[in-house]
Amino acid sequence: MLPPGPPPDGPRRGVSGVELARVRLRAPGRLGVDGADDWMGGARLIVVDPETGALRVADYAGEPEPGSLRPAEFAVEAVESLKGVNLGSWLIPEHDYAVVTNESLCEYTERVGAAKSSRVMEEHLSTFVTEADFDWMASHGVNTVRVPLGWWNVLHASELPDPGTSKAWTSFAPSPEVSMAAIGQALDWAADRRMSVLLDLHGGPGGQNGKDHSGCHGVAEWHEHSVNNSLLVISALMERFGDHDALWGVELLNEPGDLSTAPLEDEMRPMLLQYYEAAYAIIRSRRPDVAVVFCVLYWFDFWAWAGQLREPRYYNVVTDYHMYTAFDGFDGDSPDSMVEDAARAFGCRLMQHAYHHPAVVGEWALAVDRWGQKVKQGYVDAQLTSYNSSLGSYFWTYVMDGDAGESSREQPSESTRDHPRSPEIAGQVVRPE
Repeated sequence: MLPPGPPPDGPRRGVSGVELARVRLRAPGRLGVDGADDWMGGARLIVVDPETGALRVADYAGEPEPGSLRPAEFAVEAVESLKGVNLGSWLIPEHDYAVVTNESLCEYTERVGAAKSSRVMEEHLSTFVTEADFDWMASHGVNTVRVPLGWWNVLHASELPDPGTSKAWTSFAPSPEVSMAAIGQALDWAADRRMSVLLDLHGGPGGQNGKDHSGCHGVAEWHEHSVNNSLLVISALMERFGDHDALWGVELLNEPGDLSTAPLEDEMRPMLLQYYEAAYAIIRSRRPDVAVVFCVLYWFDFWAWAGQLREPRYYNVVTDYHMYTAFDGFDGDSPDSMVEDAARAFGCRLMQHAYHHPAVVGEWALAVDRWGQKVKQGYVDAQLTSYNSSLGSYFWTYVMDGDAGESSREQPSESTRDHPRSPEIAGQVVRPE
């Protein structure tokens, strides 16, 4: 056992012969300055027991364990990096990709009627993502998928405790029964290939941002109604899929407060926190190990969450950051400088914020503004390297084809042609034709 106290400078070997290294560790249950979780103050000299996997800290500076001057001891295990893709526009068609329709789903359903929308969406669910796609993903190094879903895929409006009356509550398809069966099938396909699944509440009840990707363009009423609507959705998801082997995590709400018709996030934050805390309790009542993920969209909101949902009360809580170069103001003098600027900025942000919550890059894409056609592979390599401080990433999106029609996929859209379909992206690829 290594003695407590600061180690001498230079490399050392512990009694087990394993080389020591400096790492940053959290000590759940031990309180540090001002009663906050003690993150061990930065780097500490440690040794890993090769037989037991125990991680021993040589110079723990906090209070010793009761009745002992021994260093703190931690159990550790290897964590596989998430190499994932989003199944975007599967359950929630987005107009940018001309899948099913070039309208948001509520607008389409309102225009053509519930019966036709249901028929079209049922066909779409059965053909847009198939078991062959999971075979392709697994064979190309993809080990996880993020499944964006809407509240209407889980519950009927009549089941919500506090529904509204606008089209954001009434005009959706297909039925929860059809949708939940499709989600369950995707979980089964993932499990068969030892892949994991992140279920993402992309469209909250009433719409949390007024964007088409929350189901209803121009309508954002999530904040005007009780959080119990969303809590019932989370409860239903956990009741149906909580014990599934492939379930890696549940994302509580995608991109709240996206500057459309919804308030800014800071105006919604008290309500969001109330919802997140209650949803965490629902998930933990069913599964102690599933990741609970919350999304922070804008970089200027990142720090507001640094002190929320923290250990030891809340554990395995992950923050989802979306890293879109095209939307973040990067415009270098050359393709190389743009790539460097974006990768440096994203990497620094993740390093800054991974200390308070584990991070995941829930969305990123190849769109890089005016240099987009010149930096594809270099951009991909730089971005994946910049995500090293996170648990991994999910590329947006797996497939983006359609022709602005209602069911045909024969002609790829321009957004499809703009994206390479190559296994060289190392597990972060879109599907080939």
